[in-house]
Amino acid sequence: MDLVGPLEKTTWGHQYRLVVLDYATQYPKAVPLRNTASNTIAKELMGMFARVGLAKEILTDQGTPFLSKLMRDLCVLLHIHTLRTLVYQRQTDGLVERFNQTLKVMIRKVVSRDGKDWDTLLPYLMFAIQEVPQASTEFSPFE
Repeated sequence: MDLVGPLEKTTWGHQYRLVVLDYATQYPKAVPLRNTASNTIAKELMGMFARVGLAKEILTDQGTPFLSKLMRDLCVLLHIHTLRTLVYQRQTDGLVERFNQTLKVMIRKVVSRDGKDWDTLLPYLMFAIQEVPQASTEFSPFE
């Protein structure tokens, strides 16, 4: 799991992206956020868990929102084991970092000149990504 931003502030006030990637299926999810408050992230995670089920483990960097008491309590309550990347060792979370770069390139190709519509285009880009078979699994994340 990763946070990207601050980005160009959109018409809807989004300035960040929460990126969650299932390492087993490589199913990615990216959602626009107005802020990086722990309660905002927890709410988005609960929405994801309601759709796809609980994670057994979550790997994040040392970002403040991921280290908050709320996030720790949420993970304890849901029996989710938390793993943290080492500072200056971003390659530990390489799959998410590569996905972030891919998504960044895709957004640049379709976003308007002022860059204020990336949040409205995000669901369409995610659909396109989720339909493509992954080399490592030979299946699309949707499968």
